[in-house]
Amino acid sequence: MHNERRGDTVNTNAGVVWDKTGPDVFGKQVSPRTLGDHNSEAVFTTVMFEPSDDFKATYKFDWSGDHFTPEGNAAIVYNPLTSDGRVITALMANQVAGINTTNVSNPGIPIGSTVQPGTVPVFAPNGRRTGFASNAWTVPGYQRNSGHNLTIEFSPTDNLTVKNIVAYRSNYMYGASALAGLGGMVITPAANAAIQADANIAAATRTLINANVGNRYLDFGTQRLYKNKQFSEELQINYNSDLLNLTVGAIHFSSKEREGGPESMFSSKNRYVGIPDNTGLIPQADGTLRIGANTPHQAVFYNKATSYAAYGQAEIHVLPVLDLVAGIRYTHDKKSGTSYIGGRWNPAAPGDRVNGTMTFTTSPTSLFGGLLIIPAEQQNFEYSDSQPSYMLGVNYKPNDDLLVYGKYSRSYVSGGKIANLSWESEIAKSWEAGVKSTLLNGKLRANLAAFAVTYENLQLAQGGSAFALSNPTIANVPVIITGVNVPFKVKGFELELTAAPVDGLTLGANLGYTDSKFDGTLSALVLVTAATPMCGAEFGAVAGTAVPSAAQLAALAACETASSPHYKQTLLPKWTSNLFAQYETEPLFGDARLNFRLDASFRSSMRLDANDDVPTAAFAPAEKTPKVWILNGRVALSDIKLGQINTTLALWGRNLTNDKSVQFTGGIAGVSRSASFTPARTYGLDLTVKF
Repeated sequence: MHNERRGDTVNTNAGVVWDKTGPDVFGKQVSPRTLGDHNSEAVFTTVMFEPSDDFKATYKFDWSGDHFTPEGNAAIVYNPLTSDGRVITALMANQVAGINTTNVSNPGIPIGSTVQPGTVPVFAPNGRRTGFASNAWTVPGYQRNSGHNLTIEFSPTDNLTVKNIVAYRSNYMYGASALAGLGGMVITPAANAAIQADANIAAATRTLINANVGNRYLDFGTQRLYKNKQFSEELQINYNSDLLNLTVGAIHFSSKEREGGPESMFSSKNRYVGIPDNTGLIPQADGTLRIGANTPHQAVFYNKATSYAAYGQAEIHVLPVLDLVAGIRYTHDKKSGTSYIGGRWNPAAPGDRVNGTMTFTTSPTSLFGGLLIIPAEQQNFEYSDSQPSYMLGVNYKPNDDLLVYGKYSRSYVSGGKIANLSWESEIAKSWEAGVKSTLLNGKLRANLAAFAVTYENLQLAQGGSAFALSNPTIANVPVIITGVNVPFKVKGFELELTAAPVDGLTLGANLGYTDSKFDGTLSALVLVTAATPMCGAEFGAVAGTAVPSAAQLAALAACETASSPHYKQTLLPKWTSNLFAQYETEPLFGDARLNFRLDASFRSSMRLDANDDVPTAAFAPAEKTPKVWILNGRVALSDIKLGQINTTLALWGRNLTNDKSVQFTGGIAGVSRSASFTPARTYGLDLTVKF
């Protein structure tokens, strides 16, 4: 299958060249003209061997490859009163067509030779897609996935089946994406003069800028090289009788992955910095290339994970109309690996960026206020845990058209470590009850379910930049998993209706409601992760002190108590709904039919910033999304017979009303906001051939 899409965002920094020559052999890369492009190929095949009714073997293979450019991230607003905001203002006011200079701190080392022109970033000030973004750091990426699956089924008797499933998957992805939309400018001499004259800009920032005159200015971005291999095997035994349906089995899963930036280059860039020679490397006076003490920095993780699980589920037919269901699974997880954060590139010969070695410090870790442990440049880690999952349910079916059910379950997401920053397993305990019914002689299907879930140790994934203002020491850690210290409670309902009033016509609607809250006083580790951090100063005072004072701890506790009611879960709308209408005609010629389908999806407003008490009015467009309707449509001529070939030709459109709402936000906490948006109105043509 071939799928091609032209991106809907123009990159105003197109043409910026990045020299990423290094051990991973990426060479020179160019920032693309459009963002959100995809050019993919996919192959799927199945081979089945069934010599008898009792034995069947099925082999499946899939492969896909996608040449893409990341979605655009446009700046919405920045705070010009902050130190970094003042830097942005000075840079925007002093861009020229290009600059040629040398490193101020290391005279004689040309780091800005023939630097390309700088571009003042474009903004989307109302939180609406404009079709433009300034994403200098973004370059084309590539993703490849493949998998093998072999399933063998054997039925020695009519009511007993043995199944064995063996699977292997391989994944590869490289991509670099600008996340704040403020990059691409050049640190010109005029901009540097204005910055050095501004005493409100942090002294360390002024020093860094002064050492990088002529270099490209970057804001916040990531660079990811990911490799993963997975193997799994499952043995399953199914027994069915008039009294009992029983399933028991065991699973083994293992994976190896490499996560982070390319070797000798940074994976994420969390604070403003200039990059010499448009590379990820900072030259040192001794000729080596240092992965910077501030940023950029290398961050690479080599991880292994192994999981063993045994499970069983029984459905007991107590009465013709009543079933009891019980299931249990016990899982043991083991994870280990090595993290490399920072480091020094030692070339085989002076200036060699391909051949050489990385060296890392293994100095003792540092403890900050008993809250976080900061890893050395090289750190080994291990994690091991075992958890049960179980489910109890009852099904009542008085007739073929009605089912009433209820169930209680416990499930979990395993914990883990990044370097030696650990988090516990997330536990979910849930209740669900519902009704499934068929009415009006099969013309109407109505399903209703209500649920309540309590999460313990809810896991929040954050970039280290979330701590940039409160605890800069850990801002260089690419990803930090924070476990929420209080229960997170969710409740709601889902209603689904499907009707077939006349031949060929199907109508559908569903409605969902979700209410959530954090039940208790949140810790500062959670509160500072909001896009507009809470308790940052109080947390920073404690986290930056080996033995915090009683006054510091009291101030932090008071802030936690006052701020917790203002912390809300993000990306969780209260109301969702989907409507659809589909009509299929009678055959027009041969078996060929026309199919028409229209879908409308609704989502109420949802928070993008966990802090609902944002003091900076300019950040309002990035606080939450508006309520939106998205309309999609498809017209297809199907079952066109061309000899032994069956063909379908379809014309489709997505986001027909061209909604421009913000989808996700990013940026630097307390300094700027950026966003990606609902993809623009898109039309396409699909041709499907079966033979």
